[in-house]
Amino acid sequence: MAMKLKRPVLVGGIGLTCGAWLWSEMSPSVFDIAGTSLWGAIAVGSGLWWVKRLSSDQPDIKPIPSIKPVSTEQIEKILGKAKTLVEQFVTEAEAAQQDAEQIDTVVAQLQNSIDQIRDRTVRSDLHLTIMGDRKVGKSTLYRWLSNFQTDADTAWSGVTLADINSQSDSNKSDSTSEVQAEALKSSDLVVMVTSGDLTDTVFRRIQSLVQQRHRVLLVLNQQDRYLPDERDQLVQHLRQRLDGLVQPQDVVSAAIAPAPIKVRQHHEDGSVQERMEEVQPEGAALTQRLEALLTQERQQLCLMTALRQSHELTHEIQHQINEVRRARALPVIEEYQWISAAAAFANPVPTLDLMAIAAINAQMVIDLGQFYNLEFSAAQAKAIAGTLAEVMIKLGLVELASQALSPLLKSHLLTFAAGGMIQGISAAYLTRIAGLSLIEFLEQQAFKDEEISASSFSLESFAPYLKAVFQQNQRTDFLKSLVQKGTAKLVPAASR
Repeated sequence: MAMKLKRPVLVGGIGLTCGAWLWSEMSPSVFDIAGTSLWGAIAVGSGLWWVKRLSSDQPDIKPIPSIKPVSTEQIEKILGKAKTLVEQFVTEAEAAQQDAEQIDTVVAQLQNSIDQIRDRTVRSDLHLTIMGDRKVGKSTLYRWLSNFQTDADTAWSGVTLADINSQSDSNKSDSTSEVQAEALKSSDLVVMVTSGDLTDTVFRRIQSLVQQRHRVLLVLNQQDRYLPDERDQLVQHLRQRLDGLVQPQDVVSAAIAPAPIKVRQHHEDGSVQERMEEVQPEGAALTQRLEALLTQERQQLCLMTALRQSHELTHEIQHQINEVRRARALPVIEEYQWISAAAAFANPVPTLDLMAIAAINAQMVIDLGQFYNLEFSAAQAKAIAGTLAEVMIKLGLVELASQALSPLLKSHLLTFAAGGMIQGISAAYLTRIAGLSLIEFLEQQAFKDEEISASSFSLESFAPYLKAVFQQNQRTDFLKSLVQKGTAKLVPAASR
């Protein structure tokens, strides 16, 4: 295997392990003791660290942005960032030698999106989206508002209504989710309908909408099911529960399709006649609030939508950049995984495998960092590679990798190369996991407006990415392919 020598961290690290191996041949007892101490310390540390992780593992809940007026200057600032990202995409796509015509097509689409957002910051049309779980009167409200809009004044001109499902994701098909997401893209106001206290699913849905910069109006429908005092208490409870998410005046009650009431009529002859009498809908509080929003906050609703779409566009462009970077990074990761395999296969001392792989991963960190405009020093790269290795060990990935690969190697192993083969392909596998985890981490960091440095890398920040990437790469077909490629590369070396 050809190996690039203009990589000081890589060459120095492998050279060190070779020298240490010669020393181990002369003084094997030193390495026996060191190895035992090392793995004993790792075992104790891993257990304590893992128990601590389990006890402190909490769901990641993003902070809710406070409700503040949106200005055109905010939107222009984000669109300016989008334009800069488009230029960065062109630079990186050209460096990756992508097709020029394809690059021009993508850039034209992105620039058109920027222009559309800018043009739609001032408009007269508005899009209202009605959402709600089943049996809360969502569809009935949609029809009632449609009829009300026909007879209403100019405040409702240019307003379009959409009725979509907001059931939990587990109960929705992919096509339903896509329709909902598409409708929400252009939505200026979300009217969320409930018939009682909020379920956890609906509460989290409102959280998610607000995090995505949607304006939400909550309607407590079917208020006729409650006594007046109960209704007022429930409205107040909903306002308190949604404090910081939904403005108090944006929580209103209604009875769009109230249930008929039983009326008893007593006659002079003493007879009593009962009949069911229809009740007129009660929606004054809802329509008054909607009309106030449509007249007094119409421009703000437009600007909030433009702000949300601007953020979504920068996210989309960054995703395009990440795709280009990933395409350039994957061949580098594959190169280093086989360098790691060869180093681990050649070293008879398990402790030396870690030294060689750490050096190889450090050089990989330097090379991958360049794709993400990060210039890591040798010391920083070694620290990051060390963190990766430490998290792998503490998550038990080293042992899990060997357990997953060993059964697949039985039909490939030669007796004299059995131990080295397991170590070699395990090293390749773990190096691949490390590289993929690193680019996953860097891709997610690129979506944040925070500067990335060597201090951004920690045990806590890496652990979720390593676990996720490891789980994604446990497919049997992938492991079989890795074993086949590994034996093809390493067995000839063992025969020479």
